[in-house]
Amino acid sequence: MKPFLLMCCLLLFICKNDYSQSLILGVKNTRIAILGYELPCKMGLLLENSMYVEDVKLQYIRAALFYKFNLLRNINGGIFAYYGQRYNNDYYDLGTRFFVDWHWKIFVFSGALQPLYDSEMKYYTCYSATVNGYILSDLALTIGFKNIPEYRNVEKRAAFGLLFDTPVLKVHPQVSFPITNEEQLTRISISFIYYHKFKPKLANDLY
Repeated sequence: MKPFLLMCCLLLFICKNDYSQSLILGVKNTRIAILGYELPCKMGLLLENSMYVEDVKLQYIRAALFYKFNLLRNINGGIFAYYGQRYNNDYYDLGTRFFVDWHWKIFVFSGALQPLYDSEMKYYTCYSATVNGYILSDLALTIGFKNIPEYRNVEKRAAFGLLFDTPVLKVHPQVSFPITNEEQLTRISISFIYYHKFKPKLANDLY
């Protein structure tokens, strides 16, 4: 993890000395705190830390680098690479997420592919597909399916919710439920991201 953290520290140093840096604050899936920076070139760093109701040594921390870009007029893409581990170092994981958004009229069609490796559960190829339909300029209905982990386990789940999308704040409450018999747990969660000075246009964003 040390080389990855060195890269993250370097990016933080660059961002610190860039007058137009962007601060990212948020929460993912109710239980994960997010802190990050984004440069005007759409490259950035994220640090994530769990807020589980468990012993401190069982908390999880992750460092990630991301880069977002425009493919075509109405198509955006990005890449997100991360390394994470539990405080007591009993397991670690790493992976890369590739995502694409296609904007068409009032809809945003989003897809993601995420190869990941967990030191205990080994290798998985994960994915997600989502449609956002904007009923107002800053409000969308969302529906999709995925097996990208919400926390750690790889589960096939469907999800629906709302997306409140303002120039500085994005809030995403959702309900997800299993679509196989392997899991029976329905989850209600909320994610939000606050951007200081800059707001990305990707619907997928970082969650």
